Amino acid sequence: MAQVTIEVFGTMLNGTEIGAALTALEPFPIDVIGMNCGTGPKHMTDSFRYLCENSPLPVSVLPNAGLPEVKDGKQHYDETPESFAAQVEHFAKDFRANIVGGCCGTSP
Repeated sequence: MAQVTIEVFGTMLNGTEIGAALTALEPFPIDVIGMNCGTGPKHMTDSFRYLCENSPLPVSVLPNAGLPEVKDGKQHYDETPESFAAQVEHFAKDFRANIVGGCCGTSP
């Protein structure tokens, strides 16, 4: 399984987009390609849709519970369990994500 992180501006830290990551990873013997961490599901939607529409492999998505920020000296994420669940359900139903889960700021 290989996953990449796309920042809020729609690229990886080195400035490349999800299409470049897909092209770079396709030749390797991986079973699943996906996106994780960095942002919440709202900021992943366009890139994840592209990945689902173009990947010959099963796809995974494990977003944060929103963008992290510090409030009162503690890490805070803006997604509620309900809003987070609705968005990853959208990824599964509408984009046909094969694996959905959560990264930073999520809980059971």
